[in-house]
Amino acid sequence: MYIKYIQKNYGIIIFLISFFSLLVGFFLNEDGTGTPLAGDFRDTLPYINELKKNLFIDPSPWTVHFPLHYILISWIDILFLNNIYITRLIFCLLSASVPLVFYFCLKEKFNNNNNNNLLILSSIVFLTPSFRYSAIWANDHIFAFFFFLLSLYFYYHFIFL
Repeated sequence: MYIKYIQKNYGIIIFLISFFSLLVGFFLNEDGTGTPLAGDFRDTLPYINELKKNLFIDPSPWTVHFPLHYILISWIDILFLNNIYITRLIFCLLSASVPLVFYFCLKEKFNNNNNNNLLILSSIVFLTPSFRYSAIWANDHIFAFFFFLLSLYFYYHFIFL
C-alpha cells in the first residue's frame, strides 16, 4: 500500500524533502563561502531598522539595490515584534513559493500530465546554492527570482491560450 502511494506521489515527496532540507539549512545558519550573504544581511540590517522609523530614508549608505525588498523585510520584522530570527524564518518559508511558481511555469509551458516529473524538476531550485543562501539570509535575490518566474508564468499563460 505504501509503495503504491510513493509511486503515485514521488514528486510531492521529493519536493517536501527538498523543502525540509532548506529548513535544516536555515537552522544550521548555512552559508556557502565564508559568510558572504550573512555578511550582506548584517550590513543591510541597520537599513531595515532605519526603514521602521522613516520609510523615505536614503539607502545609499547601506545598499545600492532597489529598496522594495528591505521595506517588506522591515514590515515583516515589525509584524513579528522586531525578532530578526523569526523574520528570517518567515522569509525562508515564503521563499518556498519560488519553486512552486517555477512548477506552475513548467506546467504551463509543457502542458504535461506527469506532474511528478515537473515537481522534481522544480524542487531542484531548493538545492541550488544561490537560492538556499538567499532564502536563509533574506537576500533580495529571492524577490528577483519570484518576479521573474511570475512574469514567465503570465507570458506562457497568454502565449499558449
